[in-house]
Amino acid sequence: MLKTAEEYIIGVKSGKYITGKYIKLAIDRHLADLKRAKKKDFPYFFSHEHAEHALGVFGVLKLAKGKNSGMPFDLMPWQACIVYMLYGWRRKANKLRRFRKLYCKVARGNAKTEFLAGIGTIGFLFEGEKDSEIYWVATKKDQAKIGWGRQKAMTERLLSDEPELKKYIAVAAHRIFTKSGLGWVYYLGQDSDTEDGGSPFYALIDEFHAHPNDEMLNVIESGMGKRDDPLTAIITTAGYKPAGPNTAFLRACKSVLMGVLENEELLAFVYELDPEDDWEDEANWVKANPSIGVSVNLDSLRSERQKIVTQGLSKEIDFKVKNLNIEYQSQDGWIPDDMWQKNEHLIDEEALRGRLCFGGLDLASVSDTTSFCLFFPQRHEDEPHVLKWWFWLPRATIEMRGQQVNYPQWVRDGWITSTSGWENVADYSHIRKDMLAAAAKYDIESVQFDRWNKMAIVPELVDEGLNMVEFGQGFGSMSTPAKTFERMILSQECNTGGNPVARWMNGNVFLERNSAGDIKPNKKKSSEKIDGIVTVIEAVGGWLTYLGDKPIHAHSPDLDIISL
Repeated sequence: MLKTAEEYIIGVKSGKYITGKYIKLAIDRHLADLKRAKKKDFPYFFSHEHAEHALGVFGVLKLAKGKNSGMPFDLMPWQACIVYMLYGWRRKANKLRRFRKLYCKVARGNAKTEFLAGIGTIGFLFEGEKDSEIYWVATKKDQAKIGWGRQKAMTERLLSDEPELKKYIAVAAHRIFTKSGLGWVYYLGQDSDTEDGGSPFYALIDEFHAHPNDEMLNVIESGMGKRDDPLTAIITTAGYKPAGPNTAFLRACKSVLMGVLENEELLAFVYELDPEDDWEDEANWVKANPSIGVSVNLDSLRSERQKIVTQGLSKEIDFKVKNLNIEYQSQDGWIPDDMWQKNEHLIDEEALRGRLCFGGLDLASVSDTTSFCLFFPQRHEDEPHVLKWWFWLPRATIEMRGQQVNYPQWVRDGWITSTSGWENVADYSHIRKDMLAAAAKYDIESVQFDRWNKMAIVPELVDEGLNMVEFGQGFGSMSTPAKTFERMILSQECNTGGNPVARWMNGNVFLERNSAGDIKPNKKKSSEKIDGIVTVIEAVGGWLTYLGDKPIHAHSPDLDIISL
């Protein structure tokens, strides 16, 4: 494996391996340091012996999960290079490892968790550390347990192949441990009984992008002072938290590779496309996916890319972040305005009578916009879905903000109703009257509303016979209907009626995403009002819930829509 690692270094330099800027810089740094190591004032040297020893450990390990489970752990060239540098570089003073922190950013599917489990096994069994404590660390204990489970399975296979090791170590349900002494491999999260990692030798952080802050990392590293040769190993994909700790640390890693910052104890490998690269050109995909052809299938990437055609912006963002390792940048606006406009048509009011529909209601707390939306799902493929909105706004708010937002014109054109009564407070009696008029005209199955905003109007509407249903505002409730609605618009299957207020609100949306690829609009971070879009998602959510309780025929177009 020593040869594999060295050939990778040569291959990156020659262009045999297509990599991005920061991998080239990591290789250049290594080669430059080999020259610096010849000088007395440079405190590090490279030990082929130590590098070969670490690479040899992987030679006795077997893969823990996947289609190749149980097969020998044959390191891919890029992985061999990381192990080679991580364990080969030593301190001249005591021959301990030079690098105390490893950061590797690589796209989904590149066997990063399995790789991290192998590194954890080196730390637990093959570094000669007395009572080595190895911790898998995540924001939640269950997440940390995933990587720990890989190392557990890897250890169990090793014990099967090397029975002599059973004299020294054992595997329990929640811990890998030494039979004599106090060494173990365990997992921690912020929801653990204790976040204190004792005296960590290795800290293993998988998917650092999901951490909302660096609290767990700081806690675990604060206990490393008792160790002479500790290691923090971070392996992650890109993420959706532009203000998170991973983004900040990634920036610092790049600065070190560029020579802007100095950190001789940090080893960084950043596999990502360069800013000028065309992300749609599959020739560039290998920059984020060094395992293409092994653990990453190019045809599978092409299939994921093709889904963007039907699933739209949310899928494009997901593909860029997870498959191409491009950091998500916060943005305003959701569905492209040109696509929104392609769904604007006149509504045949008479055709809506007797047609089943579902409502979404967003109630203003004080002087905000109150929105009500009815979603009329298509009954056959040749019929579009239809949306109708009602917007109410206090007169004082219209006058106060008329210079910034086109409220006065929208009131004159009938798109917004100006409420009187309390000058700067939503007039719920007016809203109640209009909603009941809509209920008398249309066949409303249910109205979804924010369960945290139960105004007096809700029980009044229930008393009048409306089926009012609480609707959560989290990812679990909003993601599927949001993606469903987006797909309808992109497929030009949804008539928005040319409502300019709804169109304006769509352009204000800040689309929030979590690590699972779920989406929802974020009111607080959006540039302006978006409640009309929230009510659409609620209404579509009510429809999807209704479909879940009804038989769906095999020929129904609804099958494609709810299978996201």
